[in-house]
Amino acid sequence: MPLRIFKQLFFNFPESRRNKIEDFILTSANQNAYLYSLECSKWLSNITVINGAGGTGKSFFASFWQNNNNAVNLDLFKINEHKLDRILNKNNNFVFDDFDKYFTRKYLMRNLDKHNFESFDQTFIKIFEHIKSENKHMLLTSSVPAHKIPFKTPDLSSRVTAATSFDLAAPTDRDIKAMVIKKFSDLQLSISAEVTDLISSNANNSYVTAAKIIDDLNQLSLTEKKNINVSLVKHALKENNAK
Repeated sequence: MPLRIFKQLFFNFPESRRNKIEDFILTSANQNAYLYSLECSKWLSNITVINGAGGTGKSFFASFWQNNNNAVNLDLFKINEHKLDRILNKNNNFVFDDFDKYFTRKYLMRNLDKHNFESFDQTFIKIFEHIKSENKHMLLTSSVPAHKIPFKTPDLSSRVTAATSFDLAAPTDRDIKAMVIKKFSDLQLSISAEVTDLISSNANNSYVTAAKIIDDLNQLSLTEKKNINVSLVKHALKENNAK
C-alpha cells in the first residue's frame, strides 16, 4: 500500500496527543474488545477485564475507554479509603489499569508506604459490590488472566473470573506498521517504506516500544533539524540502546 507523502515539518510529538480516540488503531487483536466496549449499557456484566502482556496496548485501550465513557481512572496508591468512597459515590464508570499490580508481591513490597488499605482483596470486593448494586461499570486491565493472579480470597477470585474478559494478543508486524504510518501521517511527516520497516523490525511486537521509537525519532529530527530517513532511525535506535 503506497504511503501518503507530506512536506516534512519539524515539531514536537505532544504528550497530550497520546491515548486519544483519534489515535486508536483497530486491529484483529483488539476489535472484539473495542466493539463490545463502545456501549457499556449493553455489557453482559457490569465489569469487563482486558488481559494483555506489556506492549499489547491494554493501557492505551483503558485510556481510550475512559475518555469515551467519562470514566474515572483509579489508583489506590494515590488515594485513601475515604476518598475512594467519595469517588465511587459520585461517578458511574471506573477504570483500574494494571489491576493485577495490587496482588503482585514484588510491586507491593516496593510500595508499602504508598497506601493505607488493610486488604486489597476486601477493598476490591467492596468495589465490585458497589458496581453491581448501583448498576455502574468498571473496566480492569491485567497483564495476566484472572486464574494467574494470586488473590488471597476465593471470593474475589470468583468475581473477577465471572466478569466478561477479552485477551489482547501481541500486535503483528502489520499492526505495528499501521501504527507507525498513522502516527507520522498525523504529524504530517513523510516517511519511506524502509523507515516503516526499520521501526517495525525494532519494535519487538510492542506498541509501547514502537511509540517510544517514534517519540525519540521525532525529537532527534527536531533537535538536529534533519528529515526522518533510514540513517536518522539508525541513529535514534543506537542512542536508545546506549541508554
